Amino acid sequence: MKGLGERYRNTEASTSTEFEKLPPGGYVCTIKKVTDHHEADKPFLEVVYDIREGKYADFYADEWGQSNEWAHSNRHYYSDAAMGMFKGFLKAVDESNNTNFEEMAGEDWDEQRLLGKAIGYIIGEEEYEGNDGSVKTRLKVRGARSIQAIREGRFKQPETKKLATAEADPLIPSKPDVINTDDLPF
Repeated sequence: MKGLGERYRNTEASTSTEFEKLPPGGYVCTIKKVTDHHEADKPFLEVVYDIREGKYADFYADEWGQSNEWAHSNRHYYSDAAMGMFKGFLKAVDESNNTNFEEMAGEDWDEQRLLGKAIGYIIGEEEYEGNDGSVKTRLKVRGARSIQAIREGRFKQPETKKLATAEADPLIPSKPDVINTDDLPF
């Protein structure tokens, strides 16, 4: 192994696998990266963000955050079925930055102009099944609002989105239907 140099000498030793988690809540964020997935069956913009202000400012600016963009990204779909939500996203960007992306979206526009813009995100927890079969939670963007709405607390924090189970799935009957064959002609 080659010498690690000054970076090693200036780093504090850590023995804990615990790390600070971002708590669910409303955050003023900065759009750090935008990728258009127009070729997908359901086209979307993938937005990588970081926290812009407050106690958790630059939360994902460390090495881990830089190499794990999936942990702080959100998809904004713009298929016909999702256009209302996409328009809400652009409206939140416009209200946060005094821009007119919502108006320009009808034209051929460059999504890269969203870089560096502020957006208010409501971040909540959702359950998922881990590789070991256990139920775990992760953070997901649950809504976009103006930064003014976030700063003023004008949003509802969603409850944890529960993992769908077979018992809770209305499409899977919990017990087989009983069929009365008494009236059949054969």
